[in-house]
Amino acid sequence: MRKEIDDCVDFAYQVLKTFGFEKIKFELSVKGSDTSKQWFGKEEQWANAEAVLAAALDARQIKYERIEGEAAFYGPKIDFKIEDAIGRLWQLGTVQYDFNLPERFELSTSPRITSHTGQ
Repeated sequence: MRKEIDDCVDFAYQVLKTFGFEKIKFELSVKGSDTSKQWFGKEEQWANAEAVLAAALDARQIKYERIEGEAAFYGPKIDFKIEDAIGRLWQLGTVQYDFNLPERFELSTSPRITSHTGQ
């Protein structure tokens, strides 16, 4: 997953730069220790996902704010926010893990060969 995250971060960053956004704020929203919320996924999945997202930012020497408890219920995320002329922040992109949909749609990392009969 690291390569996919790296590619997504690079793409989103390049798009924002292409449109002239210079003041980009990065936020890493993680699960945190709030036990009152229900989360999809297992603890080890969360720990790995949060580490991969942080490593992608760290490898690019991107400063970011880690926000405990602000992850989506289905996975941690990196938010890209820009500042407008009067100082308001606007979220223009997100790179995130989703522990809900892969199981829901029976997705896996293993290639599956299917045949198409045309019928």
